[in-house]
Amino acid sequence: MWLVAVTVEKPIVIPHLPITWIALLWLGILGSGFAFILNYYLIHEIGPTRTTMVTYLFPLGGVILGVAFLHEQLSWQVLVGGALIVASLAVANWQPRQPAMEPAESKE
Repeated sequence: MWLVAVTVEKPIVIPHLPITWIALLWLGILGSGFAFILNYYLIHEIGPTRTTMVTYLFPLGGVILGVAFLHEQLSWQVLVGGALIVASLAVANWQPRQPAMEPAESKE
């Protein structure tokens, strides 16, 4: 993208405010870099299918933030939808307990 920006953008304006560079580093390192590493860790630990289920939580998080900060309407349909998302993730990730193995009795 840097090569495309140099050829397409005329004139190139480099930001002068330090907060711009801090935001760029913050989003690049934490928002993308750390999330990328965490994603591969989860793929290794719990598998790719269960890892991709995290994407179901993004709309729920967006609705919660919209209600909290933008004073959006919270209807019963949204509550039922959120409960269905959480319940489906719980069911999909639920693993029954394995029965404890009893020690083998010695034959005498």
